[in-house]
Amino acid sequence: MTVTTNTPNIFDINWPIFAYQDSTDPDDAHRIIRRAHQQAPIAVGPYGPEVLDYDLARTVLRDSRFVLPRGLSLAVQGITSGPVWDKVCQTIMSVDAAQHHRLRHLVSRAFTPRAAERMRTACVDTISALIDRHSARGCCDMVHDIARQYPVPIICAMVGAPSEDWELFTRWADDLSKAFGCNVAAEESAILRAWGNSTPIWRT
Repeated sequence: MTVTTNTPNIFDINWPIFAYQDSTDPDDAHRIIRRAHQQAPIAVGPYGPEVLDYDLARTVLRDSRFVLPRGLSLAVQGITSGPVWDKVCQTIMSVDAAQHHRLRHLVSRAFTPRAAERMRTACVDTISALIDRHSARGCCDMVHDIARQYPVPIICAMVGAPSEDWELFTRWADDLSKAFGCNVAAEESAILRAWGNSTPIWRT
């Protein structure tokens, strides 16, 4: 049986084409994205269509019919098997819908209002310590020096890791994050080393 529909295929529409991935200036990248958004709510980037409109993005993210293909960030780099592929495809972002829902339900317990209130002191102490490092100088890079340094100590506090190990966890997290970057093949040894070092601790 053949089913026909009047709904056009997204690739049949003449969306604007843009490329900002090589921009070294964030303002320049934002200008490129803004120009594309002024033409349409979707534009085609180097890896496929990208949703640019806020309301449309919320709709897509809330619709369970929209799912990312398993291992997409690796597949676009030509990686479809191997140890990094196997590990990335076991993460909460890559498992099937039922497993994702189960894991998300478990993780969500750490982010209830009551759980957040229990973490308030740790959050205040951590952000204060990060700011104190730069207060004498009177300036810092907010993203690199504060925002990027903040999450791992909080996660460590949540799971009971001793504060003297936080910088070690931060280094591992930096290397683990390379598994979701755009140069995975070159960073494979660092990724697997960090994964191997951190996995036994998270299982205890």
